[in-house]
Amino acid sequence: MAITRKLFRPPLKLEDGTRLMCGDHALMALTGKTPEQCWRSMANAGIDIKVSLRTGLYLHEIVTCLNHMGFSAKRIFINHLYDGSKAPTFAKWIRERRGLETKKTYLLMTTNHFMLVSGNMFSDNHAGQCHIDDAPHKRSRILQVMEIRGK
Repeated sequence: MAITRKLFRPPLKLEDGTRLMCGDHALMALTGKTPEQCWRSMANAGIDIKVSLRTGLYLHEIVTCLNHMGFSAKRIFINHLYDGSKAPTFAKWIRERRGLETKKTYLLMTTNHFMLVSGNMFSDNHAGQCHIDDAPHKRSRILQVMEIRGK
């Protein structure tokens, strides 16, 4: 039986006052590393961090970095055929998984945003960490779901 992964609480802002991007926040919440350590791991994984720090990360870059850090990510199929108007909302996804698979960790990609769900805890760079019922972005459409395993 899987154990719910503890999500770390990365800072919402850097020391210079700028807000963390959602991809960076997801990496830090999963690994417990500082921003500098995550950026160093991204560079070691072959990701151009000069571009990523300005524009944010893509899903394949997050997965590459997680693989480099010893995690694995498995894509979970959701039936919407890449049509954003038919993709399930975050609220629908929560309702459908209520009571099921609450011991797993998921990286959710919505339109231009990444969110983490581990058990009944939610984490992103806007709300920080909270219970999944109190999570924002309930109307956002989920485009891809990755199950995170390892470490």
